[in-house]
Amino acid sequence: MSRADTERLAAALALSARLARDDSPPDPARVLFELSACVPFAHGAISRWDAARGCHRTASSLGYPRPIVDAINRFLPRHPLFDDMLGRRLPQQLCTVPPRLRHGPVFDEVIVPQQYTDGLSQCLFAPDGRYVGMLN
Repeated sequence: MSRADTERLAAALALSARLARDDSPPDPARVLFELSACVPFAHGAISRWDAARGCHRTASSLGYPRPIVDAINRFLPRHPLFDDMLGRRLPQQLCTVPPRLRHGPVFDEVIVPQQYTDGLSQCLFAPDGRYVGMLN
């Protein structure tokens, strides 16, 4: 394992341990910042599910222009891949999306115009299993 990999793993383990022992909800901005030490990224966002309004609301964003993260919040949950991510509870990498599914507003208005070629989306769940938001 390279030194960089060892440092990323140590950062991930430290973040996981801190989140496990904290009784209060984590600060999304801090979590997103700490995640950048585990997995380098140019853009990242944590969005909360607002059940009362039936929509996602940005909790924290690093690097994304505001209109782009707002569009992701609107369009990704309407894409067929989103139901798959909810059901499997596994992240979806952009590079593994089949060509037949590379269409719709999230692709046409966000991914293609922004020239994103790599990325990851992950649904987030509370310890009791409730869906609470997504990480992009």
